[in-house]
This record gives sequence, C-alpha cells and structure tokens, in this order.
Amino acid sequence: MLDNVRFLCREFDSLNYIWISKNKVDNVKILVELISYDKMDMHLILEVNNSSHIRLNNLKPNTAYAARFRKLVNGTTYHIMDTPIGKTLDKGQMLGLVHSIKISNFSIETNNSTLNTSLAWTPSDDMNCRYKIVYHGGRANERLKTQYVDVRESNSVKLNGLILERDYTVAIQSYYRNKSLIITSEPVEFKFTTPSCLEINQIIEDLVLDLCPPETPYDIKLSEALGVYEGKYDVQVHWKMPNTTDGRKADYFEVKLGDEAKNVSGKEYATTVLREDAAEGNASAASAVAYVASFENVSLSERYYASVQACSPAGCSDATVVERPPSTDEDATAADQRRSHYLPWTAAALLVLLALCAAVAVGQLLQRRAAVGSDGGSNKGGVASAEGYDMTMLKGLDDVDVLLDDDAVTVSDVFLGHGHFGVVRKGALKTADGRVCSVAVKSLRDRPSGRDLDEFLREILLMQKVGKHPNIVSMIGCCLDANRRCMLVVEYCQLGDLQTYLRKVSIKSWYANDFYVGRTDPSELTAVSDSKRVELLQDVSGPPPMVFNNCYLYHGDENVFLTVDDLLRFASQAANGMMFLESNRVVHRDLAARNVLLSDHRTIKICDFGLSRDVYEQNLYQKSNRGDPLPVKWMALESLKYQLYTTQSDVWSFGVLLWEIMMLGGSPYPTISSSRIYEVLCSGYRMPRPTLCCYSLYEVILACWHSNPANRPKFGAIKDAIDSIRENQCS
Repeated sequence: MLDNVRFLCREFDSLNYIWISKNKVDNVKILVELISYDKMDMHLILEVNNSSHIRLNNLKPNTAYAARFRKLVNGTTYHIMDTPIGKTLDKGQMLGLVHSIKISNFSIETNNSTLNTSLAWTPSDDMNCRYKIVYHGGRANERLKTQYVDVRESNSVKLNGLILERDYTVAIQSYYRNKSLIITSEPVEFKFTTPSCLEINQIIEDLVLDLCPPETPYDIKLSEALGVYEGKYDVQVHWKMPNTTDGRKADYFEVKLGDEAKNVSGKEYATTVLREDAAEGNASAASAVAYVASFENVSLSERYYASVQACSPAGCSDATVVERPPSTDEDATAADQRRSHYLPWTAAALLVLLALCAAVAVGQLLQRRAAVGSDGGSNKGGVASAEGYDMTMLKGLDDVDVLLDDDAVTVSDVFLGHGHFGVVRKGALKTADGRVCSVAVKSLRDRPSGRDLDEFLREILLMQKVGKHPNIVSMIGCCLDANRRCMLVVEYCQLGDLQTYLRKVSIKSWYANDFYVGRTDPSELTAVSDSKRVELLQDVSGPPPMVFNNCYLYHGDENVFLTVDDLLRFASQAANGMMFLESNRVVHRDLAARNVLLSDHRTIKICDFGLSRDVYEQNLYQKSNRGDPLPVKWMALESLKYQLYTTQSDVWSFGVLLWEIMMLGGSPYPTISSSRIYEVLCSGYRMPRPTLCCYSLYEVILACWHSNPANRPKFGAIKDAIDSIRENQCS
C-alpha cells in the first residue's frame, strides 16, 4: 500500500517524499507523476525501484508541484495516492530556523573517558532538507566540530568526544549546497553542560570511578619572602582539595610559579583542615586537604602567576590560576597607610552621591504626581464623551470592550465594497500592546437617512450578540471618525470573497489516469520531457471515472494548487459557521459565495448580516416591496412566495453555495432569468451535478433543495455529511 507516502522536505530546486515499504514483492514498481503549473505545464513521470524515498531534483524555485504515486504489480495499478501540494523554496527569502533543540542519552567512552550524546531538533517551518551542526567547548585551543545532516536520515545527530563537566555551545543552521552555491540560515545556538563524572556514575551503572579525573584545586594563596640572593624570592603556594571518599583523589599536582614548575605528590605535604564553606551536618564535606609547595630563590616579574592542576590516571582537572605582583613587608606597611588615608574621603564621596540620587528620585516622584493631578478630570475615552448621533445609537452596547479609542483606528482610501448608503474600507488597528493589524471598517455615507441609521445600528447590535467564531467575520469594535460618526470595525479577510477567489481557479488533467489496467509495460510512462505528453490510456468498463481523481486545480494569483478536498474543506467550514449562527438564532437571508470571505490560511468566514448585503453587485437582486434587493436565485421557495426567512431557508441557500463551490464560482441558473426562477423551481427543476461534485455530495445538495422546509437537513447534519465524504474521498 502507498497510504503512508508523505512529503518530507524541500529545497530551492528539489522536493523529497518518503514512504514505508512493508513487504518486498517482486515485479513491483512505483511510478511518480509530478506536475507543475507556472507559465506552462510541466509533467514528469519517474520510476522508482526498491526504494522508499525519492528526491525530485532540477525543479524551479518558488513553484508549486502536485505529485501522484502509483504502485504497479506486474504492470497493473494496485494503489494510487495523491500527496499534498509541495512548493519549492523561494531564493528571495532566508532559510528558516530550527526549533526545540534538546540533548539526551549521555554515554561514556571507556577508552578515553569522553562523552557522547544525542542532539535532536524540530526542523524549520519551511521544511528544509539539510542542516549544519557546529559545536565546541569554549576552549581557545579546541577545534570546532562540524557535522551535516540530511533529514531523510534523521532529525538528530550524535555529538562525540565531549569532555566531562564542560560548557558546550551548539549552533544549528538550515543548509543548502549545490555545485556553485552555499546558502545557510542564521544559526540557532543551544548551550548545555556535560555531566560531572559523579553525575555520569549515577546515570550509568557499573561505571568505574577511576575514569573520573580529580576535582579542581581551590583557595590558592601565595606567601612571599625575600630570598638569600638579591632580587630573588622564596614563595610558598598553598591550595586545598575536597577530602573525598569516592576515589577521585589526586595522585599528584602540577604546580607552576612564573617560569618554574614542579610536581607535588598527592600523598605528601598534606594536612586535613576544616572547610569554611561546609554545610552543617555534612560530615563528608566538612573537611578539606591542604597542600603546600615551596619555591626557593626564584625570579619574579613585575606581575606573576601561579597555577595548580590536580592529576590522576583518569586525567587532569582544570588548572586554578592566580596572578599578583611581588610584595615585601615595607610595601605592605605603605599600602596600609595609604588605605587608611583615603578611606574617610571615599566614605564622604559615597554619602554625597547617595544624597544626589535621593534628591533626583524625589523630584521625579513629585513631577509625576503633579502630572496626574492636572489630568485627573480629563476623559481620554473619546467614544464615551462623543456628541451627536454617535453614542446615542450605540446605547445598546453594554460591553465596554467593543468601544475603541478613536486614535487606535486609521482608515485608508482602499475600498473593499460600497453600495447605496454604506461603504467598507480597509483600515489599521493599533492594539494595546503596540501591534498594528489590518481591519475592515464599515461606515455610512454622508447624510444617511433615518432608516440607514437603524439598519446600521441593527447590524452592530447583531454582531455584538453573535460574538466571535473562527468561521464568522467577527466584530472587533466601533469608534468615531473625524466627523464624529460611528464606524464598525470587523475582521479583515485578505483573500477576498469566495466567489471571486474560486473564479480564478483553473482545472488541469493528469496525463496518466487512474485506470492503468492490463498494461504490462510501464516503460512508456517514464522519462517524459516537458514537451512530450504521455498517451492517455483507455478506460476499462465500469463506473465512469470521477474527474476529481484525474485533475488538479490551480489558483493563478496565489500560485498554489488546490484539491477537491480543499473545496470540501471550504464547504465544511461554511457549514460550521452556519451552525454557529443557527445556535444563536440568527437567520442570514443572503448566504452565497459572494458573502463568504477567505482569511489567511484560506479559512472560511461568513459575513453580511446587514449593511454589507447592499455593498455587492445589484444585478443579482430584485427589489422587494420595501425596496430591499433580493437574491432570488439563492432564495428558497417559501422565501420567494411569502418573503418567509428561517434557518431552513438558509439551508436552501447553502445548497446553492455548495453548487457554487463545486462549480468554482459559477453563476446559478445561468440560462434562467430571475423573473422565471420561482416558476421553474415549482416545476421540479434542480440544477445538475457539477463535474467536480461526487454523487454523495450532490445528494446533500438536493436534500438542501427539498420543497418542504421541514424535510431539509440541519446544518449540523450537513457538516457531518461533508466531513464523512472527505474521509471517504467521495465514493
């Protein structure tokens, strides 16, 4: 089976797919058909033998491709799978960054006492294929270690040769390379500290403790005295070591003083002393071992250093280093006198500085209080203190959260829609945290009538009542324009209305269809150039092939492929939005593809509860007795005859919406005039099944068009039916 084929990763010029081969069978071949659509069609069919991965190379950057996989047994199609649309990376954009870096599973190499660990990460959002890993332990003489990883192998790598108890930095970059070009993303750094030897001993059982080097010497002190010879010094180096019982004692110490060095036995020159930093009750940590090494008649530079490093067969600890100038008794006495002379002056200077800081702080506090007092009676909430019809028409809004600050909304000259008395413009909303987001701003034209004001108020109150939902264009708030007139601020849907969006989709056919039966030699389907088409095979007897299995959909403006499942997803989301309106006892009355919007990620949002019914093309409507435009080709029988609008009449309109979706934005009843619609529908006529619509979905559409409103399905049942069709891929 090929039901486990998945899109793995992509680069500027390649797409990668992977699948699991459960059983190796003789005479089995995998055919991969790849289609692109930019300025011209490109079809490529490749044959894969004995592999579970394919990298499709030499592709165009920033181009969408559709891939279809076929499993052939003895030349006959055994299984077909269409994968989600894949798009190559855009060379004009930086490679994405990885996420969620972590390490795990430390292990130790017993031959050299180094550690290994596994480093894993989440690939970049753009699903890049290759990554570069560089890591180091921060030592000046340590070389950077570099590894390259292909995600086909793993999203992890093994870091080797790590030193115990050391800080490491790892940098991971998305990486691309061809013969003439190397591109990397910005590095993402991850820092970690390797366990100490004792910690490793707790992690790994049966670890021999003599693999652990000694701990680091501490509390190094120096004492100098003038030597026998002029310009020479006798120096003693003192240090301490923890009095451990875990076997990590030092065999010897390497002690350096300037240019002199000597090794001191770990068993000699030692005395046990109490540790000043020992915790109470911790007997094992209550003592330390003190050591001393003597250097006689040594020359010391103006500044000199001393270092101590503990060593054992398992290795040496880090060196502890101190640096200081030589001193004599006379120097020490003079230094004490200088310190006692300057101490009173230093204390006085500190007191003056503290007094100045306090004065500045008090002044700032008084200034703030004065500012607060002067503004105490002002009202910055512009909306609440507005004059004219503005807030009187909003008296029903008891939720103060919907009242926006005037300064927060900026309206542009970009018109999203307009009608007889209302306009919709694009705007920008500045949020409380400083972010700016796009919004749609609805307002009335100049000199609106009393009825216009009532309709506008009704829409605002209705949108507030309905609330927020992912498949409904939701209200953000309302505020005043420069003329102190009310504006309604709602979500902005950047992809526009569904009808216009679908009308930009074109249909293209697969060159090799689903019914590859009876052919024993698939070689004619391989290695096809861009200019050579594969011969279409004859269909076998049986049910006619569904077009949605033999075509792909392409949206030219967005340069993306769509599938029939995308259309069904639109329908399911629209049903979900209508379920929400139904639960709030809201009757839409004008449900159509032109009144359904698409936000980012192609999310369906139903709009048009009032004013916006007047901002679309008027030739789709007829006037009612009140003068309102009526969308007759979307209206139920009872609405046409009695002007009766219910949730069940919305269901009828939803059936027309489904028909529009599967017709890619086609106009319903294109050959029937609006004046004859009622007569034609009463005669029993219903629009035929669209080519892209499977029989199961067409049954749902016909159920929505039942002449008896009581026999039409509820929106919940419609959504369940659509989701079931999606799962079964239309049978």
